[in-house]
Amino acid sequence: MSISFFEETPTINDIDFNNNFYKSFNFLNIENMPNLIFNGQKGSGKTIKIYSLLCSLLDKRVYTIKNNEIELDKRIFKFKSSIYHLEIDCIELQNNERTFFNNYLKEYIDSRNIGLDIPKIIYLINIDKINKNSLLYLRKLIESTYQSCKYIFETNNISFIPESLISRFLIIRVKSPQRDEIELVIKNIIKNNKLKITKKIINNIIDYDAKYKTYYDLNNIFLALNYYIDTKEILKNNFYSIIDELINIILLKKLNFTITKNIKTICEKIFINCYDVNELININFDGYALGGLAVGESQKEMFEVLDDLKNIMPEDKPRYLMGVGT
Repeated sequence: MSISFFEETPTINDIDFNNNFYKSFNFLNIENMPNLIFNGQKGSGKTIKIYSLLCSLLDKRVYTIKNNEIELDKRIFKFKSSIYHLEIDCIELQNNERTFFNNYLKEYIDSRNIGLDIPKIIYLINIDKINKNSLLYLRKLIESTYQSCKYIFETNNISFIPESLISRFLIIRVKSPQRDEIELVIKNIIKNNKLKITKKIINNIIDYDAKYKTYYDLNNIFLALNYYIDTKEILKNNFYSIIDELINIILLKKLNFTITKNIKTICEKIFINCYDVNELININFDGYALGGLAVGESQKEMFEVLDDLKNIMPEDKPRYLMGVGT
C-alpha cells in the first residue's frame, strides 16, 4: 500500500494543506487563468496544489498521467502528459533545453487543445535549473502563445528567474505547512485507510528530518509514512549520522591536520549521498542500479541497506545490485 495524492485525485477544496487564498481560484476558469509561478521550499506541497488547482479548473482526468519519450538530435527527452497538459522536469532538459524548445515545444504550443477547445497547459518543474538565455527565449515563446497556452512554473528558488520573465506570471508563494497541519493530515489518512499507528510513531514520522531542517519536508515525511505502512519500521537515514559526526567535530573545536582530513572524508560522503533517492525516482529512469555497496561493508550491513531500499525503489522497474559477484 502506498499513500499518494494522485490516488485521491483532490480538488482545491479537498486538500488539507489549504487556505482561503487557494480557494479563491475556484472562481477562475482555464481561459482566464493567468500564468502562475509556484515558489516554495522543497517538500512544501507545491505539486499537490498545482494538480488540485488544475483538477478544480478541469476535471480528475488531469491525474491520468502517461510517460512520453521523444528523440531530438539523437537525444532522448522524457516528459509526462495528460489530455490537458504537459509536465516537464527541467532537470531532464539541462544543457539541452533549446533543442527541446525549438524542435518540439515551439510547434506544440502554436495551437490550442483542438479536441477540447481550451488552452494547452505547460507545467515546468525546477524551472530555475534552466540557464538564463534559455529562460529569455522561453519568455518569447510565452509572449507569442498567450492565446493558445497557459504556463505554470514550479521552483524552489525564484531568484534565478529573470525579472522580465517573472513579470509575465502571477507569483504564488507556497509556505511549508506547520506541524499541527501535518499531524492532522496524517491522522486523517490513518482514519480513512483504517490503519493503526500510535501517536509516538506519528511523531517519529513527522520529525523524521526535523533536526536537520528549519522546515517540514512533505516529501520525506510521506516517504517515511509509506515506509512504515509497508514495513512497520521507522525509516533511518544514515546520511544524517554523517552530518552529526561533522557537527560534533566543529562543536568540540578539535581542529588539526588529521581532523581536517577527516572533515574532507566526511564531506565526500555527504556529496556522494546528497542526491535524494526520491529525486532519482521522480526522474523516472527505465531502471535503477545500486553500486558500491559490497566494498568494505559486511554482508549484514549490505542486507540492511537492501532491506531499506527495496521498499523505496520502484517495483515496476528493473532493480540491479552491482558488483557483488556470484
